[in-house]
Amino acid sequence: MYRHSISRQLIDICAKLTQEAYKNVTSRSGDVLVSDGLQRLSSIDTARNVSNGPQPISTGVNQLLDRMETIENTGQVAGLQTGIRKLDGILGGFGEQKFYLLAGRPGMGKSALALQIAGNIAQKGSGVLIFSLEMTEDDISARLMSSLCGVPYDTFNKGNVGDNWKVILDAGARIAELPLEIDATPALKISTIRSIAQKAMLSNQIGLVIIDHVGIARPERPGGNPYQNASDKADAVMALPKQLGCPVLALSQLSREVESRADKRPQMHDLRDSGKWEENADVVMFLYRDEFYNDDTDLRNMAEISIRKNRGGKRGIASVYANIATNRFCDLTTERATYE
Repeated sequence: MYRHSISRQLIDICAKLTQEAYKNVTSRSGDVLVSDGLQRLSSIDTARNVSNGPQPISTGVNQLLDRMETIENTGQVAGLQTGIRKLDGILGGFGEQKFYLLAGRPGMGKSALALQIAGNIAQKGSGVLIFSLEMTEDDISARLMSSLCGVPYDTFNKGNVGDNWKVILDAGARIAELPLEIDATPALKISTIRSIAQKAMLSNQIGLVIIDHVGIARPERPGGNPYQNASDKADAVMALPKQLGCPVLALSQLSREVESRADKRPQMHDLRDSGKWEENADVVMFLYRDEFYNDDTDLRNMAEISIRKNRGGKRGIASVYANIATNRFCDLTTERATYE
């Protein structure tokens, strides 16, 4: 029945588009018609957002026991491991159908941390799909390669590579083999992101979806106020993990109010535009680097990943090594983030 519903929606939209194309062949440009058509097609609910009906409690008990047995047998966390042991120790890895929000002020290194996690996960064989609403594919490639080979990120844009060509080429070859996919289309709606992700999952095994960043995703309903737009996006992102069957890591900017305080470590009320982000996320993480604000700090090349909300788990702070010049994040005990 659900499959037939999708077919009926598709037939209806295509029929209407055909009629409009004949009617407006002289009054509307082709690119406007194509854009309108794509928008309508992306609105088709392919999310399988359909109830499976009530399930006996034994289903949940069996799933829990299976997960506990896996932890016991492997000695590893149950979720998708981020590759940062301190973070995994608090979170237990990324849960299969959970929404993770990583927030921080501009320049803190949110994208660098997210890409480090993506590289770590991809190296272990799990596919990662990145929606980059800000950066291009080559920007992301440069960051990943910088993290791997240790050549500063800005070197990739200056042309003074010098003796670093070999390590850069080696890093590029290794990154190119990872199961990473990037969609760098700007201003996507969350519903469009969902549709693209579902299509990608038909041909690839995707273990994690990353959205960088949700603040610049296009509102579903044009003309709304900032609070309503942010709330709508928060609701849509919250639904994604269950719709896609994998964890979703969404990045977000924090309010400028952080800058007005003496202690600039983020708080929950610093989340921008809507309290729905705090309410909807399974896990809320804040990224803070003291050296960003204090030149004379003793905490150079260090970052705090503060887990302020962890539904069903503990909160805490993961203090990690952070080298923004090379986009590296890792445990303090290793002080380097290379793929094994």
